[in-house]
Amino acid sequence: MADPEAVIADPSLSGHAAVSLPSAKEKKYDRQLRLWGSSGQEALENAHIALINVSAVGTETLKNLVLPGIGHFTVIDSGRVEEADLGVNFFVTADSVGRSRAEAVSELLGELNPDSEGTYINAAPSDLLESSPETFSKFTHFLISSPVSTSFLFNLQSRFPNTPLFFLYSLGFVSSLRISVPELTVVETHPESTVDLRLLNPWPELSQLMEERTKGLDTMSEKEHGHVPYVLLLLYYLKEWKTQYGTYPSNYKEKSAFKDLLRNGMRTDVAGGSEENFDEAYAAVMNHVKKTEISSSLKEIFKDQKCEQLGAESSDFWIIARAVRDFYNENSELPMSGTLPDMKAESKDYITLQKTYRRKAQEDLDKVEASVQKHLASVGRDASAIPRSTIETFTKHTNYVKLIRFRTLEQEYKVDDTHAATVKRQIAFDEGMDESLIYLTIALKGYQKFIDDRLASSSTSLHPGETDESIEADTEDVLKNAKHYLALLAQKTGETRDPTAEEVVPQLVVDWVGEIVRSGGGELHNISSMMGGIAAQEIIKIITHQYIPSNNTILVDGIKSKTAVFEL
Repeated sequence: MADPEAVIADPSLSGHAAVSLPSAKEKKYDRQLRLWGSSGQEALENAHIALINVSAVGTETLKNLVLPGIGHFTVIDSGRVEEADLGVNFFVTADSVGRSRAEAVSELLGELNPDSEGTYINAAPSDLLESSPETFSKFTHFLISSPVSTSFLFNLQSRFPNTPLFFLYSLGFVSSLRISVPELTVVETHPESTVDLRLLNPWPELSQLMEERTKGLDTMSEKEHGHVPYVLLLLYYLKEWKTQYGTYPSNYKEKSAFKDLLRNGMRTDVAGGSEENFDEAYAAVMNHVKKTEISSSLKEIFKDQKCEQLGAESSDFWIIARAVRDFYNENSELPMSGTLPDMKAESKDYITLQKTYRRKAQEDLDKVEASVQKHLASVGRDASAIPRSTIETFTKHTNYVKLIRFRTLEQEYKVDDTHAATVKRQIAFDEGMDESLIYLTIALKGYQKFIDDRLASSSTSLHPGETDESIEADTEDVLKNAKHYLALLAQKTGETRDPTAEEVVPQLVVDWVGEIVRSGGGELHNISSMMGGIAAQEIIKIITHQYIPSNNTILVDGIKSKTAVFEL
């Protein structure tokens, strides 16, 4: 860390600039602004969430979006509050019984945060989609809680393929979240560190700084020697190593020997203590004495068709990604992030080193920005359409950017080849495990088919197991549906044995079917509340385009307090 005794004022901070006090909004959202910044908060405020079907898990999820300041929300439900709702949903009261469920929930959620504008539509979602599809076009995200028909899900996603969709189940001790987003690009993934010191490929200005600061290293005073920034120490000894061996240390054995070289250069005092800057250099060898490799995710982005062929419809992400690819192809390295870790040093030395890295980062940014402007012009957009600050954020995080394309619900529920192969592979991997949750997905497919059949027949009893008398028959029906799903998996993967035979059906599928039917469609508030927190967290990641969300199914086993994520 820079010594406080030698603090040098940055010229850019000189004068008596007025101190900017935080606004009321900044005070209110201080903690979350530290997580996703003003750009993330702005994205939240511009979002409009549609909660389709009122349930405890849906309401709890929406609550966790209203509190951090989601801009707008609309609750869509045709039901009325019943006494049974009072035991599981905190956003209805005894006075709400008989009222529109959508209105009651929207009213109480709105009281949590005046910054969130809430409204409601008292209508069946499927009817509304058919009679007034334009209503759904204003929503930026769909939050749907079971029960709904599979055909409604398909219809909604086919009409609005670019709108992120989140589908929730909460049945007794079981809960799940299915996320479907056409394409998610994440620049600010928030890795542990974006430091890239370029020790094996220093640019002239950095090499010159090293030569100046390490000149006469062996004859320096104790204070000077103990305050040489560790980055410059590493560069100094790497130069010595390369002079002796012709190449930089590359494997574990060579790096261990290089660390010994550093140890030999360290001075110790009478008490046997060591120099902190040399300790920092020693600790940094394994992490920073290496060539910067392009991450696998960035390689995929560079090879993607959207990066290759830009057009007027190309998003800012793909324009910048192409410009960064151009930079890499020309320079054989990525743009400098400009991030420098804290270290033992005189403040003047640290500031000089920091400015050296920042100047290089700005020079690289200039080149990327010029390329961005060229590509914007080539697709008929204004050359200044993408702000420099947006490009800079990308260049700072280049090696950590992420592209995720979620699979649609139709691909999963109609059991395409990819889904079938994925599930069968997971089953084979988990075979013999008595706690795998992949079997829960099979049971939920049986439950969803049961709901579809009941909705199609306009039955007064919607959920399996709603009455004690129906448990046995409903269990058989759900299990039959699960077996049918297993048969589809077998057909797609070319399995020859009959997967629906009693002795072949995994016992865990039977157990999960029994647990789902036992719930009778009822929710446990603690399970719904927990999933509400998980779901809101994932939704915020997708709204803000920050952090990496789960892809694509999250399952909660409330009996054993266990969660799992599967890409289905």
